[in-house]
Amino acid sequence: MNREEQRKQDVDFVSRLNGYGSLTSAQTNNLRGVNVNLNGTPAPKNKDHYGITFFTRPDLNMSYDNLGSDRMLSSLLSEDKSSMARAIRVLLDPRGEAAGRISNLVDPEMSFIPVLTNSLISMSGWPDLTVDTYTSKEGAYKEAYSMVDSTSHIFNTFDITANFRNIQGDPITLLFAVWIRYASLVYDGTLVPHPENMFQNTIDYQTRVYRLVMDADFRHVQKIAACGAGFPMASPLGAAFNYSNEGEWNEENDQISIPFRCIGANYLDPILVKEFNQTVSMRNVNMRDGNRGDTMIKISATEDYPPYGGIGSSLLNLLTHKLYPRIDPFTMELEWWSKTGNYIDALEELKERGAI
Repeated sequence: MNREEQRKQDVDFVSRLNGYGSLTSAQTNNLRGVNVNLNGTPAPKNKDHYGITFFTRPDLNMSYDNLGSDRMLSSLLSEDKSSMARAIRVLLDPRGEAAGRISNLVDPEMSFIPVLTNSLISMSGWPDLTVDTYTSKEGAYKEAYSMVDSTSHIFNTFDITANFRNIQGDPITLLFAVWIRYASLVYDGTLVPHPENMFQNTIDYQTRVYRLVMDADFRHVQKIAACGAGFPMASPLGAAFNYSNEGEWNEENDQISIPFRCIGANYLDPILVKEFNQTVSMRNVNMRDGNRGDTMIKISATEDYPPYGGIGSSLLNLLTHKLYPRIDPFTMELEWWSKTGNYIDALEELKERGAI
């Protein structure tokens, strides 16, 4: 036994002698039996990381004829592949990429809207699991009983509020203004969805919000939730036009608050892991099981990359904004995968810069 192990045993003995139990097995003891001294537990405090939030891309019909039917939306007809208007058009209409409508600012293989994930400050409104109860009438001796009288499933609608950090160019306000405008014009018949969505009676302006609560190391998913579907209900476009001569810059829209109407919620269901991974692979076929090993490289801060050793952290930082997420269904690790070409380019850059 080395000195470190002996020291741990000595500390454990002192802790047990004082009625706290072993420090190295505090969590096990806390679950296994009662602390007869009731002097607290040395089990570490729970430290969940707020984690990460993903918004799936909707399926709007941003065709030329549709956009040309409304003056506000017609600004999205820009052919400049580096313009914000083009990026928003492509983000909201993934099918358009197959028709050649691409943007230099949008990854065609990304199933989510990265700018919303990257800019999210806070989100609130997720409903708790609750049940209604039935209580009988009291008898002669005021005896009564109660029982659960409803389901704990969340199939009803509810509202969540997402607050985003505004960035130069105000793209988030414009994104949601276009999103809401489209939904309202589909409602009044001015615009039409894609034929497939019309045939299947699909609401094409819905998104799905995935919430991943991570552990303290931001490596493993501790909790997962998703709404069934949702859509934005407002865009604070009006705040951009407020005026005051007390300052040079309009600071009223430094943060953007967007209310979402959600339909149903699912918490801690293992099928959410499968659905999340399927969502990723819908746009990026290389992320499907059986394909990843051939064309993708897992980037992890805890793994070695022979012959360079532990450069995972450097790769993770260098390749950020170019990675695709996946949740391991067995370990619940949130994995990040890179295209092999991007991985090789990152290695070459590290070599050129003398980082490895």
